[in-house]
Amino acid sequence: MVRRMLNIECSVLMGANLADEIGPNGLAEATIGAHFIEQGRIFRELFHTPYFNVDVINDVEGAELA
Repeated sequence: MVRRMLNIECSVLMGANLADEIGPNGLAEATIGAHFIEQGRIFRELFHTPYFNVDVINDVEGAELA
């Protein structure tokens, strides 16, 4: 909806992760859904750590549903 109304590209960060797990270096994971995989890889570089694994897929809607 944001992409359609504002006419800008959007990506999503989804996952079963909690601040209690991410903050004290607990293991957590997330998936970035991006229409353009290169854009998703930029976000992965920003968020990925040894304790917070981030994968990228080119399916925004699928990432939101997972």
